[in-house]
Amino acid sequence: MKKLVLAVSALALSAVSASAADLAARPYTKAPVAPLGYDWSGFYVGANGGGGWVNNAYSDALSGITDGSNTGSGAIAGGQVGWRTQASWLVWGFDLTGDWAGIKGSNTSAGFNPGTVWTTKTNGLFTIAATAGYAVNNVLLYAKGGGGWTSNTVSEAVTATSLYEARWGALLGAGIEYGLTPNWTIGVEYNHYFLGAVTDAVGPAAATTGERVSQNGLDTVTARLNYKFGGPIVARY
Repeated sequence: MKKLVLAVSALALSAVSASAADLAARPYTKAPVAPLGYDWSGFYVGANGGGGWVNNAYSDALSGITDGSNTGSGAIAGGQVGWRTQASWLVWGFDLTGDWAGIKGSNTSAGFNPGTVWTTKTNGLFTIAATAGYAVNNVLLYAKGGGGWTSNTVSEAVTATSLYEARWGALLGAGIEYGLTPNWTIGVEYNHYFLGAVTDAVGPAAATTGERVSQNGLDTVTARLNYKFGGPIVARY
């Protein structure tokens, strides 16, 4: 009987030891990565559309006597490409934008050349600018500064003269952008072009002194849609 008890005890001890050996420790698993917030860094391409307005003023190039002015307005549409980098809340980079434009204004002069009909049409816009902004997660407020170029057609209806011209000046702008997804963003942007005056060979004095045509600032407002290459920032443990 004593031998039987000892045999049963040994068998039970063996079973307990085997069961304990089978209970392996659970493997250690790293905590899941956690997002740090929206990432504005990377290259982007996009499209834009909106409108613009400009004050066009005309005067005789020799005497300086006015031939009136008009406010041109119209639609613009085009695209942009750029790059940004981010350090905490600060986001900076550059932006290139090119747009077709239909900004047009006309007036009939009652000044130096009475009865003349002046028209200026802005056919295209191009900008190159540095950008800097403040990011709050997927919302970005930014300012931009650089140079702006316009292509224009200036004409006078009575003398049937016209001239294509290009001019450039400084550019200042601002915008707000919202990240819909890690790659898609939408926004609204305002720009002001500081454009000067040039002398064009149009109107009654086209063959001699020409007409002084000034664009006293051009303003645009556009909605923008961008695709950003890259993904969200994640924390690593």
